Amino acid sequence: MQKPAATRSAPLRTCALILCPPAGLAHAQAAIDHLLPSGIAPNSQSGYALAASGDWLAVGARFDPALALGAGAVDLYERTPLGFEHRGRLLASDGAAGDAFGFSLSFDGDFLAVGANSADVAVGGNTIPDAGALYLFQRSGSTFVEIAKLTSPQAEPGERLGENVLLAGDWLFGAMHIGDDVPPAPGRGHLFRRSAGSFQFHQYLYSSDAQAGDHFAFSFALVPGGQELLVGARNDDTGALDAGSFYRFELEGGLWVERGEQFASDPVAGAYFGANFAWAGAATLLVGAPGAGAAVADAGAVYVFERGPAGQWVETQILSASAPVTGARLGTSVAAAGDWLLAGAPFDAPAPPATTAALAGALWLYERTAGGGFQERARLVPASFQGAPLPGAQGPGFFGFSAAISAPGSGPGGAALGLLAGGAPNAPSVGQRSGYTAVFAHPETRALGFFTGPKAASVQQGAAVLLELVGAGPANLAVDGGAAGQAAASLAQKLYLVLGSAQTPAPVLLLDGIPLPLAPDGYTTATLVQANQAPFLNTLGSLGPGAQGQASLVLPPGAAPALAGLTLWHAALAFDLPGSAVLLAASAPRALALTP
Repeated sequence: MQKPAATRSAPLRTCALILCPPAGLAHAQAAIDHLLPSGIAPNSQSGYALAASGDWLAVGARFDPALALGAGAVDLYERTPLGFEHRGRLLASDGAAGDAFGFSLSFDGDFLAVGANSADVAVGGNTIPDAGALYLFQRSGSTFVEIAKLTSPQAEPGERLGENVLLAGDWLFGAMHIGDDVPPAPGRGHLFRRSAGSFQFHQYLYSSDAQAGDHFAFSFALVPGGQELLVGARNDDTGALDAGSFYRFELEGGLWVERGEQFASDPVAGAYFGANFAWAGAATLLVGAPGAGAAVADAGAVYVFERGPAGQWVETQILSASAPVTGARLGTSVAAAGDWLLAGAPFDAPAPPATTAALAGALWLYERTAGGGFQERARLVPASFQGAPLPGAQGPGFFGFSAAISAPGSGPGGAALGLLAGGAPNAPSVGQRSGYTAVFAHPETRALGFFTGPKAASVQQGAAVLLELVGAGPANLAVDGGAAGQAAASLAQKLYLVLGSAQTPAPVLLLDGIPLPLAPDGYTTATLVQANQAPFLNTLGSLGPGAQGQASLVLPPGAAPALAGLTLWHAALAFDLPGSAVLLAASAPRALALTP
């Protein structure tokens, strides 16, 4: 296993824009991290597969030639207070040309499973071409060590174990489509189980109504609790040609037994329903169907299922893009954490009048609402990096071909900030199809409320001026993390800082992946260096148990009448201090209008 020196993109310091923050505050960081290891080669397809766990992100480059032509590699990144640090590169201990190591990835805590779907397997002195293999790594600190290589005990040519992989607790599931036969075989699943600390082959999975070309076991989802397994057959022809389905298996007597088949409510030819799965909580199943779309062909969709009263899976919602694009294939990748869903549309085209070419790709972000359904929140595209175009953003980079998400607090000790990531494996970052990965801050890391209330500020010459914008008390700037929902608890007792600007807000400053919605100027400097000093009261402090704080702007007696009519914009920041000195949240800007 090769472990080159760590590399990363240099963070942007804010000192040139506003004075450096008080000791301990974080460096500035881009809202989008462009992850690409140094020395990446053309045709590596970095970003072909992604997996996230806490602050760790694994990036598969299935054709990377570092070991041999097309052998593949996996790059490891850790999110730190200074951004994403490249922690090294994983190579198969016995990798060979054309193995495609990194074709699929699955994180489970400190363990990482890597699929090499084109690896040749030696059996009894014979070589089985493209049988495929799974590699298992374990993390210790910042180092990952290969602990196992797993292959089929009945390897067949072209079986391609590692087409997909799922690591979940004591189970390791490997997808095998057996797609090189003529006619193609239906596919079978390959199951390993951990026993006495190591994984051993457990059982094959077959569908009861197998048909040629079904691609059964193309994907897996282990239902929380570990007693039910869902297996996708994306090319199943029930209802329509290649409409897709998934099968239910239950664990009985130590073996997985088929208990039924599930279809989309609106089967469409070529929908590929069951291409992938994700969990949004213990009882909400998300199923990708990248070819769905009757009104807009191949626009793609994600189907939402909830557990019914009898234990069945009930379809409750079909998610599509608000601006569907023919052939976008939303649902090619699906990832979820908590109430957030990330769906990739790698063939999405930018909306006019964008100048970028078609097929740039996009990620679509959805949030579960109070009513239980999911609502579209954003279309994420890696349009720029510190103001400069990202390589491949203007062409067919297929951004969103892979997706990964981790929630705030999902790391060891609840320390993770959360991230959203999408791979663009075909982007010409350094050469044809070298690829890259773009990372966004998790939305809940910026969900801080900031309220000023309904009253206008007043300036009175010759008298003390108190801006009373919240209730009747002296606090006119209220920092309220209670509006952040699930994020509120994580903000309690954290450091807050109120900054200001006399200019119309603009997200020109980026801190730890979060846009600060202020245009830095002299007033910004004043609010920073004079925090908790007149005229700024309580603008720096600790959020209370309810993630709330109060600040005031008190103008001295004799304040110039010329201030009348001035609008001062303010935003609140919350930092993880004491601790890692990372920006956790930034509020929307609010105005204090100084009126006579």
